[in-house]
Amino acid sequence: MFTALTHVDPHLVEAGRAYGLRGVRLLVRIRLPSAAPAVFAGLRLGLAQGRLFLVAAELIASSMGLGFLLIDSQNTGRTDILLLSILLLALLGKAADAVLGLVERRVVQDRF
Repeated sequence: MFTALTHVDPHLVEAGRAYGLRGVRLLVRIRLPSAAPAVFAGLRLGLAQGRLFLVAAELIASSMGLGFLLIDSQNTGRTDILLLSILLLALLGKAADAVLGLVERRVVQDRF
């Protein structure tokens, strides 16, 4: 978030100051709306990485979860469960990304 705030267009900040915005009002009215797309891009990437690490941890040392289901179905030769768990992982990831995309669209549209 800090990087997104530092990369806000200086002309926007200057225009906000010209209209008398200082401190928190400048942050809320100019800097945060300008940084919102970058913040949401970081959130979406973080969400994807978090899901990958969660499944990786379940693959290594877990007795439940989709990662464990993948390994267990591979060991028992149940390709139907294996394919279903892969499909479920993809659907859950896509659904989470879609929800965050909707939130991003609403926040960014309201601000601009």
